[in-house]
Amino acid sequence: MDNVRLGARAIADSLIEHIRGNSETKYTPIATRETEFKELIVHGEYEDIRVRDLPAEQYGAIKEVDGIHCLVFDTDNIPNEVLIEHKELFLEIHKQKDGFAVGDRGGVAKVMKNPDSDINSIFDQYVDRLPRRFLPVFEDALALRATERIQNLSRGTVYDWRGEIADDHRRRGNDPMEAQHLISLTSTGYFDNGGVFDEMYAELVKKGSRTSKDYSDIIDTYIRKNPFAVFVRSNGMTAEEVCTLTIDKAKRIERYPWSPGFIDICGKGEGTYEIIDQAHVILDNDYDAEMSEYRDPDIEQYILRVSPDTL
Repeated sequence: MDNVRLGARAIADSLIEHIRGNSETKYTPIATRETEFKELIVHGEYEDIRVRDLPAEQYGAIKEVDGIHCLVFDTDNIPNEVLIEHKELFLEIHKQKDGFAVGDRGGVAKVMKNPDSDINSIFDQYVDRLPRRFLPVFEDALALRATERIQNLSRGTVYDWRGEIADDHRRRGNDPMEAQHLISLTSTGYFDNGGVFDEMYAELVKKGSRTSKDYSDIIDTYIRKNPFAVFVRSNGMTAEEVCTLTIDKAKRIERYPWSPGFIDICGKGEGTYEIIDQAHVILDNDYDAEMSEYRDPDIEQYILRVSPDTL
């Protein structure tokens, strides 16, 4: 806790320097709220640090959260330059108490979505390609993926975060299942530069005769129907079920515009690996299917790519 308190003090010092460097305030005394914030960090009595919403322009406050006195930050009210400078500390805050508070999801997303983040570059690439209703989900899905790659989020935390994103999509009048599909497709990297959907755009629009509106309609279908990826769950999903889903998708994939020509069986975490391996054996023995494996150890991802023509 002492290290985090020292880090929080560094944030307060950065805020003061930021105000001093601002052309509009460089010749005026430091605003009271910056010095009060530093005093709160240095001398305040708190046992933990959280990210929560506070009134406009209030940097921090001491509040009781789950029966514990916490120093609460609001990342909306802290200048972006300061957030970027201390990104690692803000992420460390979310590791308190051996886990990630789902209520802090917005705070993490704000920190992750800084100008130097891959989130912005990928999001900007698709802002005019995706149907508008998907953009909030896509941005949150990118923030979740970026956070997963930095923190060791528990399976339950990821599940809860995904649920919140899908619930937000539902409250906007949309199907929560399509939000879940989009989160999974984003997590697996299909929207990355050179990924499946980027290649699809290049072939259909840049090199082909389709319009951006055509592409948007096609990607809408791919997100809603999820025709080429089987996402394996470690609980309540069997290898036989995975094979059935894979075969069903293989029979239908050529019906979709610009079929990628494969079915991916995707799993994250050790709980899914055994299921995928078992499915591999079944598809090999029963169909002599043509398959290849891809692994991304940074996010514990395992993909078994199956050729539909061999099923």
